[in-house]
Amino acid sequence: MAGVIEGQIKDTLTCKVCYQVFNNPKTLPCMHMYCCGCLDKLAIKESDGNKVKCPECRQVHVVPEKGVEDFKVSFTTKTLVEIFTAVDTENTPRCERCRVQKDTNAVFKCLECNKAFCKSCMNNHDEFITGHTIVDLTGNESHDMRRALETVKDRTINCSKHNIPLQIYCKIDRCALCATCYVIDHSGHDCMDINQAAQANVKQIGEVLIHGHNLLKHYEAAIHDTHETKDAMETKMDNAVDELTNDMNATIQHIRDTYTHDINTIQTNKDTCTKQTIAHLGFLELQKSLIESTMNQLSTVKEYGHSAELANMTPEIDSKLEIWKSVPDLRFDYTDLDNVLRRQAQKALKLEWQTLDLKEPKVEKEVEEDTDADYVNPYETPQKPPDHISG
Repeated sequence: MAGVIEGQIKDTLTCKVCYQVFNNPKTLPCMHMYCCGCLDKLAIKESDGNKVKCPECRQVHVVPEKGVEDFKVSFTTKTLVEIFTAVDTENTPRCERCRVQKDTNAVFKCLECNKAFCKSCMNNHDEFITGHTIVDLTGNESHDMRRALETVKDRTINCSKHNIPLQIYCKIDRCALCATCYVIDHSGHDCMDINQAAQANVKQIGEVLIHGHNLLKHYEAAIHDTHETKDAMETKMDNAVDELTNDMNATIQHIRDTYTHDINTIQTNKDTCTKQTIAHLGFLELQKSLIESTMNQLSTVKEYGHSAELANMTPEIDSKLEIWKSVPDLRFDYTDLDNVLRRQAQKALKLEWQTLDLKEPKVEKEVEEDTDADYVNPYETPQKPPDHISG
């Protein structure tokens, strides 16, 4: 089916539950239409089974006493479904009544009889039956659809009970009647010609459509405003994320610079300490060598010395004995380096809590903090060697 006609008609005739062309369409009080079978399934899902919720607007409707079958029928929609089904076909339809030739193409379809006919059979149909709706089947779907739609208003709709045309509208019961229904069930009710009632509703529908257009504009404006609000909100949030990201990067860089500086400081102190340790080792080795040399000298004198010389060494021997009796403290002093490490650790902890914007915890100070103090090498200046080293 071509273009606009196909889109408009097919969307109007599609059930929003099964998404197929309507099968026995029924209209809910909210004016939404569904297949009778689909409504029956929706009613079964409800707890008591006597209510049905519209899948589109979510309004709840009471199911008639005779079931969903008793919901109103849209004769226009039902006719459009029949027309759509008749015209929208991929294969060329064949005459279903032709006795002359079994493979004759159909050029008409009677919606009431639901039969396709060739021209000859259609003539025979018209001789015996009148008032039926006939649809052309030329093969041009767009053309056939337009011609068929023109017949919808002129189609005769008969009463489901008495099979005679509906010609009266009852204002009291608000329903269309045939003459027999009026006499039997609606006698004395305020009624009017069905065409007059239709024209009054056409005017009402026009007013409803005007309000519908106004509502559409209102919703379109709200959609536009919501999109603008959404865009503004997203822009604001994106800016906040960018600002936080920049702050995070700056903080990370500050932490990196601070820790890099501290690492370099400790590395420098390490190098200094290593040099001092090597100097201390050299000092110890030297003193050890001097002691060994003195001991060798004393051993030689003891073994081979002349009595006069040995007697004359009394002051030196007494002095050396007094000196060597006391054991000196030869451990290397790491105290200054430990103080530097503690200060760096305290600075790192303080930086961490400041970065997290938390209350800084109390840290027990083991040494007095002095960030300007430099590590002093005790061996950079000449020192007087211990007395026991003198030779």
